[in-house]
Amino acid sequence: MLAFLIFQFGDLSDSVSAQASIFIVLTPMTFIGAMAAAKIRISGTLLGCLAGMAIQLGLSSWANNGLLFLMAFAIAVGFFAWLLALGGVKGGLGFSAMSALAVPLTTTFQPGQQDAFFAIVYRFSSITFTVILTSLAIWLVHCVLVRVIKV
Repeated sequence: MLAFLIFQFGDLSDSVSAQASIFIVLTPMTFIGAMAAAKIRISGTLLGCLAGMAIQLGLSSWANNGLLFLMAFAIAVGFFAWLLALGGVKGGLGFSAMSALAVPLTTTFQPGQQDAFFAIVYRFSSITFTVILTSLAIWLVHCVLVRVIKV
């Protein structure tokens, strides 16, 4: 509930993904499961952001060519979709990587006008920061509950 209030009253740009990350981390409903989900979310986001930067760097001056951009994007998304189809931890990595790759390259990247580098860096940092804060909150609640149960 605290996360919902922060995101509703704070003026955070591109906060939907970070807010969704909180719910993904909270889904397992256990301390160990939430920490594992946090690691998967951060790792997948890093993979997707690195793929986005590699696409932009690889195309560099050919980024205006829509066909080349679409082919590079499809290859990266295809690999992450394959991971998603494997399920389990790899599926979580694939989902996180696809969402991290798709949003900056399809919403902020405008060939010839604007690159997506800062959008990719912002996306990675906001999701990582949110997941770390959520993990700390889960850990604090876990410690309090363990102490209450011992008493």
